[in-house]
Amino acid sequence: RKTVKLNVFDSKEPSAIRWNDLDETFVTKFKERTVTTLLSFAAMVAGFLLVRKLYETNVKAAAAIVTILNILMPHLLKTINSFESHESEGSYQASLYFKIMA
Repeated sequence: RKTVKLNVFDSKEPSAIRWNDLDETFVTKFKERTVTTLLSFAAMVAGFLLVRKLYETNVKAAAAIVTILNILMPHLLKTINSFESHESEGSYQASLYFKIMA
């Protein structure tokens, strides 16, 4: 007799499913994630260039901008990330974590 192995996994909690995003196609999700990742990267590069330019002229101002960016960047990235479609909250959180830690 052959033995059949089942691939079994726990289902997601109903409250963790993002029901409005379930109908999005792979291509749509890929486009959204590409655009939001590029926007996130552009925001980080702009912050870096601003700090670098200020550092050459005024170190204290550069330090203040670093502090302000550290406070504001997660909020900006959350806003950018909200334009992505995800099938679950876990996927959304993983995408946000990737953007914040990049």
